[in-house]
Amino acid sequence: MSYTVTLHHSDASAALRQDAETRYRRALDAALGGTHGVLTCWHAWQTAENLQGELPEDIWRVARRWVIAADTARRAALADLESTDATYFEVRPAEGAVHTHDRTGRAGAVAPEPHRATMACVGEDRRLIR
Repeated sequence: MSYTVTLHHSDASAALRQDAETRYRRALDAALGGTHGVLTCWHAWQTAENLQGELPEDIWRVARRWVIAADTARRAALADLESTDATYFEVRPAEGAVHTHDRTGRAGAVAPEPHRATMACVGEDRRLIR
């Protein structure tokens, strides 16, 4: 299973955008233990974004890893580029990626959705802060 990374809202040339996308992906892979770790944390974050109220402990721990890794990867990838708050990286699992939980936390499959690393973060009380 794999995933793609796309940089949005950047005025950088195609070559610089591609370099930033590669740096972002490498930073995520390094922080989360490779593709499997990235997708596990990404799926937990997608679940967390769509749950109302308090997050279950297991989802919160994994989603929090995503938030930290995505922010660190964003800063590393954009270090040499001009960016704004609107600049973000979209992460998408490859076609056919299976999600281990649906939006209610039950087992099932979910279609991939874009992720904006700057949209929100998970607070220490396990509530989503938007």
